[in-house]
Amino acid sequence: MAKKRTEKKIRNYIKKLPGITKFIAVVVFLIAALGTFGASYMLQKNDKFELKGEKIITMNVGGSYVEPELKDAIECISFGRVSPFLAVSNSTINYENTTYDPIESPKKEGVYYIEYQTSDFKYSSFVRIRKIVVNAIEINEDGIGD
Repeated sequence: MAKKRTEKKIRNYIKKLPGITKFIAVVVFLIAALGTFGASYMLQKNDKFELKGEKIITMNVGGSYVEPELKDAIECISFGRVSPFLAVSNSTINYENTTYDPIESPKKEGVYYIEYQTSDFKYSSFVRIRKIVVNAIEINEDGIGD
């Protein structure tokens, strides 16, 4: 009951305010909202979680591909900050979904993947995948690989 009386008092108070006061309150609210959205945009406009280098690596059987260190393999910018902490400590290779093995995969033809993920809250549901294609070497009639 007291809540209804308080709401009624507030409504009556607002009705009695001059039109210019209501207009100023609306303008101040809109400026604050636009400022908040603008600041948020400016803080996050360059944010990203992406692979550095080639997204698709192609090699022949017997070739080799060495995955670079995390700091050289991915880039994570969160809220406008490039931070080694974000790029290395919060990002990892997801070995459960990674099929590329640097010892075994180059020995046989196939398509392999390295999956990266981050625990940074902004990108926690994102993954980045590097694809490694190992092609068979074709031998021509002279016994030379093409």
